[in-house]
Amino acid sequence: LAALGPLLSPHYQVLVSLGHATGWVEIEGQRTAFSDAPFYAEKNWGRGFPRKWWWLQCNAFDDVEPASELTLTATGARRSLLAG
Repeated sequence: LAALGPLLSPHYQVLVSLGHATGWVEIEGQRTAFSDAPFYAEKNWGRGFPRKWWWLQCNAFDDVEPASELTLTATGARRSLLAG
């Protein structure tokens, strides 16, 4: 499968589909705190990114109990694999 690396590039790996974070961010001197905020993390790498790409990720559903147990992630691309 590794031999197909350039053909199947780019690669992506979902690291955390639904996590919860507490902390703060500071932008231009303005600090904003957050607590138990849902987050998503992934890693992308490769040389041949497609011409068109879409990505959907949702992990904050107010009407689901418990809300922390539902996440949705989907990706797709339009690309030429063998010619052009």
